[in-house]
Amino acid sequence: MVHTLTPLTIGELLDRAFADYRRHFVLFAGIAAIPGVFLLAVQLASVFFKPAGSGAVVTAIFWLALVTVLW
Repeated sequence: MVHTLTPLTIGELLDRAFADYRRHFVLFAGIAAIPGVFLLAVQLASVFFKPAGSGAVVTAIFWLALVTVLW
């Protein structure tokens, strides 16, 4: 089966993109939720497990998590 490549209009391109989003919504939502869940876990850990001292360890973990997610 041979597929020929044809140019798409803006409407066709958007229609295909949103059709993929609707068809695979759980997958896209799960991928988008991963960084948020990770940062939530770090923040909850900093609330419940406050280290003795200045909290430098929690701050370092937070910034490491933020840099990791944004990278």
